[in-house]
Amino acid sequence: MQEPNWEVLRVPLSWSVEVFFVFRDGKHIRTWETHDKFAGLQASRRIAWAYHYGDITTRDSSGLVIQGPADGPVDVRIDTCTSGPHLHYQAQQPHYPPTRIAGLDLTQLGALKFVKAIFRHRSSGKDLQRVLGFKLLP
Repeated sequence: MQEPNWEVLRVPLSWSVEVFFVFRDGKHIRTWETHDKFAGLQASRRIAWAYHYGDITTRDSSGLVIQGPADGPVDVRIDTCTSGPHLHYQAQQPHYPPTRIAGLDLTQLGALKFVKAIFRHRSSGKDLQRVLGFKLLP
């Protein structure tokens, strides 16, 4: 695992964190979350996120994995970019909205559960839909 990239936006209630897990077979996990303050409260909430598993496509000048291109390969990605929570499965398109996904509430999936599911998939060979507990609907 690479060191997490913590970016404090407004101390202490607004922050962003990006974490990469890099595997020898050319795959990686990337989790990114942004948290912001609840209005009127001294608490924060997750407001945007992206959880990605797929091939490594891009490295920085030091050799560390960085976020790849928007049109790069994907095994599975769950994110809120552009149009609210949605899922990409084995391709960039289509974006599967929550109404086309059974068994998985995208708003309740956190980074830890996603990472654990990917490790289960890698160690067992079980399908990603099975380990994440979802089925795509027509």
